[in-house]
Amino acid sequence: MEVLYNRYSSRLCKYGFQITREETFVYDALQDTFLYILQKAQNLSSNVNVKAYLFASYRRKLLALLNENRSAKAVYEAALIGEDKVDNGESIIRSVNEDYRSEINKIIATASNQLSAKQQEVIFLHFHEGLSYKDIAETMQFQNVRSARNLLYKAIDVLSVSLRKYKGDIWPLIFFSLQLV
Repeated sequence: MEVLYNRYSSRLCKYGFQITREETFVYDALQDTFLYILQKAQNLSSNVNVKAYLFASYRRKLLALLNENRSAKAVYEAALIGEDKVDNGESIIRSVNEDYRSEINKIIATASNQLSAKQQEVIFLHFHEGLSYKDIAETMQFQNVRSARNLLYKAIDVLSVSLRKYKGDIWPLIFFSLQLV
């Protein structure tokens, strides 16, 4: 269990902060998730995708905590509408000249703010965490894999339209940075 915690806790927290900016709920959901898994470890199938299972369990725990607290629900909705829901790519663009980094970060933030909360979530899960369409569908509780794939394609389409004007200049760097996070 310690290995799982060390491997995934920071990733789960990062995912949690994509959903809400309330630190308490992010960390409480993390503890609740690992406690739940510890209690149910013997009942889990041996062929389960651990990463997808952790993300799905964590998301359910976090949303349950947010729904339990009415004031937290308002914060949750405000966070979904607010800025910085998707990592701005700064960690990926380290090799880009320092002069361009700030401009690229602004462009990525502006483009990502045009995405819905669900689109930002699917971008995060696919490109940042490397989850498959099947794992995304399970994590986001979609009825089928096609829904996850379609949502991702629509998000990419929105990004490509908003980044189109940069196509000849820095557009490839921007799109590359979104894929490698």
